[in-house]
Amino acid sequence: MSQFTPFVLCIILAGALAQSPFRIMTVTVPRPEVTANIGSDVKLPCSYSIPAAGSGLKPTINWYKGDDGIATATKIFSLSYHGPVQVPEAYGEFVGRVSLENPAADATLKLTGARTSDQGRYWCAVFDSDEHNQLGMDSKSVLLTVIDPNVPQDQGTGRPGHVELHVPAQRQVFQGEDVLLPCECDDCHWTSHKTWFSVSFDNTWAATREVIATVGLCGGHQCHGGNAHVAPAFQDRFAVSTGGLKISATKRLDTRRYWCQVEDMTMNSRGSGVDAQSVALAVESRCTGKPAGVYQHPDDCAKFYTCAEGGVQYDGVNTCPDGLHYDQALGYCNWANVVTCL
Repeated sequence: MSQFTPFVLCIILAGALAQSPFRIMTVTVPRPEVTANIGSDVKLPCSYSIPAAGSGLKPTINWYKGDDGIATATKIFSLSYHGPVQVPEAYGEFVGRVSLENPAADATLKLTGARTSDQGRYWCAVFDSDEHNQLGMDSKSVLLTVIDPNVPQDQGTGRPGHVELHVPAQRQVFQGEDVLLPCECDDCHWTSHKTWFSVSFDNTWAATREVIATVGLCGGHQCHGGNAHVAPAFQDRFAVSTGGLKISATKRLDTRRYWCQVEDMTMNSRGSGVDAQSVALAVESRCTGKPAGVYQHPDDCAKFYTCAEGGVQYDGVNTCPDGLHYDQALGYCNWANVVTCL
């Protein structure tokens, strides 16, 4: 079966941010857990929204199966372009057993003749043909449980249920501001492990995954924040906790897709302790439509920012000394009582 690659994994994200220069799409899964009797047909729900592609090309839709997380998942189905035509293709033991129910409308996968070996976590991925970057991809997972009604269910040695992450589809922030990217987990044990990472598009997923931060296993029940660690390349402006990833003084290059993956090995069924979701962060410029110059910050007149030609904002927001505000008319920090806050 094919390796899990971001070119094929790229996912269609729904709806561009309002008045944003970024084209961002999103994938949604209305039911994160599906149960089927052995031998029956089952549908794994997945939908997406996408602005009309300027190229006229339809998105590529892919499904992967991976019980240990998104980074090691394996492709089982693809609806992709072969020349000018989209062709469906299944892989391995799923050949002849999987298809898209209605590819013109959504990405729901139909699986016929469910087997015990089909149980596990599936990942729905959609690729925007017009957006070949991190904002053009997203993925959501569905946990499939296959039951033989004639056989008593083995409860296993772990906990019943499954973990489920809650991550916003997108965040919009102006350059220089701080932002928190939340990642909350339902039914996660205190020993669970979270990893924040991003991915590029020039190789396989595993080879190009860049770990940003981790929140490791707690040593006991009194550990509420976990063993947090931020990778050296991100330690200047990034901080992590069990609640999410915080980025201080955002820069243009922070515009990307951030993935949060949780691993909870206390669950008792295959794939039930792993989930991953992503948030698309769009860092906007306050300088769009403005000539080059220095401007008073609209939220705090003691601060100011600098614009270059072409609506580009320089990284960083400056602050006047105590007691002074930025005087837009005179172009320097002036006494607060004589400055008009715009």
